[in-house]
Amino acid sequence: MRTNCARITRSAVLVAALFCLLIVKIPTSVGQSRQARPVTVSEASVKEFNSIVLKCIHDGDARAMEELVDWSAIDAAISNGIQCHPEMRSKFLNKIRSGFVSHWVAERHKVSKGGSFEFRRTVTLNGKPNVIYRMITDDSGGNYYGLEVAPDASGQLKITDFNEVFRGASFVDVSHNTLKLMARLFGSDIKSSPTPSQMAGIQQFGQLQQLQRNTQTGQANAALETYDSLPEEFKALSEVQYYRMRATGQLEPGGEQHLDAINKVAAFSKNSLNRDFFRLMGATYGKDCQTAVQVGNELKKVLGPDAWIDTEIATCHLTAGDAVTARKYLASAIRTEPEMWSPWPIEFEACVQTSNFPQAVAALNRLHGFKRLPDPARLEARADLEMFTKSEVYQTWKSEWLLSEQEEAKARDRETTALFDEFEANR
Repeated sequence: MRTNCARITRSAVLVAALFCLLIVKIPTSVGQSRQARPVTVSEASVKEFNSIVLKCIHDGDARAMEELVDWSAIDAAISNGIQCHPEMRSKFLNKIRSGFVSHWVAERHKVSKGGSFEFRRTVTLNGKPNVIYRMITDDSGGNYYGLEVAPDASGQLKITDFNEVFRGASFVDVSHNTLKLMARLFGSDIKSSPTPSQMAGIQQFGQLQQLQRNTQTGQANAALETYDSLPEEFKALSEVQYYRMRATGQLEPGGEQHLDAINKVAAFSKNSLNRDFFRLMGATYGKDCQTAVQVGNELKKVLGPDAWIDTEIATCHLTAGDAVTARKYLASAIRTEPEMWSPWPIEFEACVQTSNFPQAVAALNRLHGFKRLPDPARLEARADLEMFTKSEVYQTWKSEWLLSEQEEAKARDRETTALFDEFEANR
C-alpha cells in the first residue's frame, strides 16, 4: 500500500508541475476570506520595503528577496478550505515554492538591465495593500506587478502574495485553485492507484501544456486545434482562455474569438486592477473608445499618469478613425515618458492620417533614434501611405537618411579596419 501511496503522490505532484502556472476559474473562498481582514501599512514601512525590493532586483539578490516572503501566510492561504492528503499538500507546496523567488528576481534583474523596473504606488486590492511596480522591457513591452504585503510582529512588511496584472491572477489564487483541482482529481485518500478518469485528467493537463507551448512559440493554428480538442470543462479554465486570447490575437487581432477570449480573461480576474487592464485591451481591439477612455481614466486614478495606458487609448481612437484625438493622448504619453518608443509608431500613423507630413517625418526620426525605424521600402509599398511617400518632405528626409546610413556604414568600416590593424600590429 505504501508503494501505491507514493506512486499516486508522485502523480499528484506531476499534475501540480504541469498545471501550477494555470489560472483556474473555480468558485473559491480564498478571495472572500482574504478580504475580510483589511490591512493598513505606513508610508515609512513601504519606503523601507521598496528600497529592499529595488536593491534585490538591481543586484539580482534572490536570497535577500526570499527573506521578505512570508511563506507561512502564503501556504495557509493556498491551503485554505481544501481537504486533501497531507503528503499531497506538502509535496505540492514544496514544489511551487522551490526556485520561485530565484526565478522571479532573475527575470526582473535581466529586464532591468535593458529596460526598467520601478515603483509606482501602494494600492488596496481585495482589502490588502499591494505595492505596485511596473516593468518595461527594452522593446517597450512590459507588465505590472503587485506585491501584496502585511506587517510582521516587528512592523516590517512581508510579501503575502505575488500578483501579475497581465495574467489576470495572483500566485496564491493560481496555487489555491490548482491544489483544489488536485484534491478533486485524487481525493483526500491517495492509497489506491490512479483511476482511469484520473489518468485521463493527467493526460488532459498535458494537452494544456501543449497549448501553452504552441502559443508561446507562435504556432497559433496548432494551439487552437489543441484548444478545440479539450473538453468543455477545461475550456472554462482562465489560463486556457488566456492562451486562446494570445493565439487568436496572432491570427486575427480584434476578431470575434479574440475579443471573446479577452472578455473571459477579464471576467476571471479577481481584482479590479487586473480586470480593468483586460477591459482596456478589449476596448482597444473592439474600437470602443468610450470604454477605453473610461477604463483608462480609472486605471490612471490608481496608478497615476501612465504612458502605456495613454498609448492604448490613442491606438483605440486611431483604429476607430479619430487621429486628432489619438494625437492628444499620444502627446500625453510622450510628455510622461519621452524615452519610451512605443507611442511613436502610433504618432507616425496619426500624423499621416491628418496630413501632417513634417510631424510624421519627425516621428520617423525619433524611431530612428530608438533604432526602431521601419524599412522605407516597406513604407513605400503601402498604398495608404502613397501621398506621404511621394511628398517632397518625405523624399527630402529619405535622401538625408540614405546619406546618414552611408556615413554610418563608412564609420563602422573605419572602426573595423582600425581594430584589425591593431590586432595585426600586436601579433
